[in-house]
Amino acid sequence: MFAGRYLWWLMIGVAGFWFATVYFDHVTSTAVSVSGCERAIGSCGELAARLSGTVKPFGLYAVAAIILVASLARIRYLRLNPFWAVAVVVWLMASTPFLMLFKQLVAGNLNYYGLRNLMPVSLPFLIAFGLFLIFPVEDYDGKTSRPISKFQRAASFAALYSVVCALSVEPNLGAMIARLTGLELADTVISALQPPLAFVLRLGTEGFVLSALGFLLFALGLVVSLGWHTRLGAVAPKRRTRQAAIIERPCSR
Repeated sequence: MFAGRYLWWLMIGVAGFWFATVYFDHVTSTAVSVSGCERAIGSCGELAARLSGTVKPFGLYAVAAIILVASLARIRYLRLNPFWAVAVVVWLMASTPFLMLFKQLVAGNLNYYGLRNLMPVSLPFLIAFGLFLIFPVEDYDGKTSRPISKFQRAASFAALYSVVCALSVEPNLGAMIARLTGLELADTVISALQPPLAFVLRLGTEGFVLSALGFLLFALGLVVSLGWHTRLGAVAPKRRTRQAAIIERPCSR
């Protein structure tokens, strides 16, 4: 998936998420008011529960699926390491509970400290990597220099750290792995290993400082990589497809 199409699907996903979290309750109240359900006792509550408990979650799942599939298609198009696909899945899975509080954030019910305590480590990484995928880095030729590759490796290391941290605090990780593998013991073992793993990764602290430093390193690596690709785009020609090369080939007499 090239950059323009990825941006299009990403905007559709963001718009769908905004509508489902902020404005869908207005749709529910409108549907209740025009349905005439007040004529039957208890039917309004059933209709509202069906809309808010079934339709709204289905819409959020659809939005998550759109963003996930578009990101995976973009990663495959760029021929990136499959690790980034795993990272996007983990980041999105770990960020879902916090994203459900988006309506409270828009309404101003969360202050800075509440936002800092509730926001998962993976959400800034997910947003930064999504913004990185928007840029058409595939349009430029050129080899990556050694200093730039060091920044890219640093960004990969920071991303790996955030993925492991997200897995160490994910409450449903053991249950999901047990469901996928069929091993009920996996849930107990993983749940027991997560607290000491999180303690080691955060060096016995709350983890905010280390997470912030990891994100800054990740963002710096992406920015430097984008700057390098932009510089290459200014001095190097864009890649030509085979069809374009045939069209530009002079005709033989």
